[in-house]
Amino acid sequence: MKKVFKILFIICIFVIVPKSVFADMGPKPSITIKLKNIESKNYMIDLLTDLSDKEYLIDEVASEYFNNYKKQPIYNYHEGNWYATSIRDKLLFGDITATKDYTHIFSYFGVPNEFKVIIQLDDGSLRVSKLLTRKDFNYTVTLDVNSMDVISDYTSLTYKVFSLIKVILITLIVELLVAILFKIKQYNIIVFSNIFTNLILQLAIINNIYILNNIKLFVLLEIVV
Repeated sequence: MKKVFKILFIICIFVIVPKSVFADMGPKPSITIKLKNIESKNYMIDLLTDLSDKEYLIDEVASEYFNNYKKQPIYNYHEGNWYATSIRDKLLFGDITATKDYTHIFSYFGVPNEFKVIIQLDDGSLRVSKLLTRKDFNYTVTLDVNSMDVISDYTSLTYKVFSLIKVILITLIVELLVAILFKIKQYNIIVFSNIFTNLILQLAIINNIYILNNIKLFVLLEIVV
């Protein structure tokens, strides 16, 4: 009975821990879009990417989520094989509807290297940015909605360090709770190994576009960690 309780407790921990640091447990690539000079309150936003070689697209007929949005202009717009992506890609999660702070995060395994930002305003009109290239593992770009020009695309060192510390701390909390639950007392080994492996993973993937865009290799590195 105690073993069943322990297993259920571990499952609860993984459910509670946020997706962005979920324990396939290394840091996840992301694109953060910050919008400036936007008056619309009910806008929609997505990343426009080339879906011609995607392997992880949602079945549009079966997806209730897709069906809720497929009549919107933003999802009927395309440039060749470039479509609004997060609604279709199983491995890209994004904040596609209006937020109070006009900030939108797209993350997990489907984060593209090259993309455009597409915005649908209250009246249904669309605005599309120029082609952008992700420069960092966790890339942030500030966009002027009036002109769709980039105001800044700089991710500070402070933000990068804070993000890494956050991932390591959450990982440590989860693993130490499990260790306490199972009466494993080598806490120093748990702390050292988690800090070491997370740092190695971060150094291995930072600015390495091949690893960022190769899901199998990315997963292999996380299994090693």
